[in-house]
Amino acid sequence: MKKLTAFTVAESLIVLVVIGTFVTITIASTLNLGKIKEEKILSTSRAFYASILNAYREIILYESSDMSTITSAAADEDTLADFFVEYLGGEAVSCEDKDFNTLDGEEGENCAYFPGGIRAKIYYDPQDPPGDVDKKDYYNKEDPTLDSATNAYGYITYTYKDSLGAFGKDTFRIAFGLRDVK
Repeated sequence: MKKLTAFTVAESLIVLVVIGTFVTITIASTLNLGKIKEEKILSTSRAFYASILNAYREIILYESSDMSTITSAAADEDTLADFFVEYLGGEAVSCEDKDFNTLDGEEGENCAYFPGGIRAKIYYDPQDPPGDVDKKDYYNKEDPTLDSATNAYGYITYTYKDSLGAFGKDTFRIAFGLRDVK
C-alpha cells in the first residue's frame, strides 16, 4: 500500500502566518511611502516658497533703482530669471528640456533647476501685467483650493523630480506683484 504524504495542520498554519506577515509588512510600507512622499512635498514646497519670497524681496531691495518695485529691477523676463538663479543658487536651462513638459506656461518663459530637485519656469513681463494668474503657492492639505492673483506681473511655476504635474498637489505657482509675491 502506498503511503500518502501531505502537509500537517501545523505546517499549513506556519506557512499562512509567514505569508500573512509578509503581506502585512508590504502593505504597511506601501502606505507609509505615500505619506512620506506627501510630507516631503509639504516641507519642500513651503521651504521653496519662503526662498522665493526672500529672493524676490532681495531683488527689489538690491537690484531695483528705486528699491521699491520690481519693474525698475527687471527690464525683461530674462533678467528676473537670472536674478532668481543667482540668488537661489540655481542653474538656467532651456525650456526645451523634457523635464519641463509637464509645466504649463506662456511664451517667453525661462527655465531653471534649483537645489532640492526643483525645476521651475519663470515668466515676467513688467510692461504689461498679464492680469489674473491661477496660483497655488505651496502644498497645503488642509486647503486644497486654488487661488487667483490679480494684476500679477508674472509667476514662477515649480515642481519636483518625478512629479506627475498635478497642479496644487505636486506642481505649484507663485504670482509676482509689483512689490511682493501675491
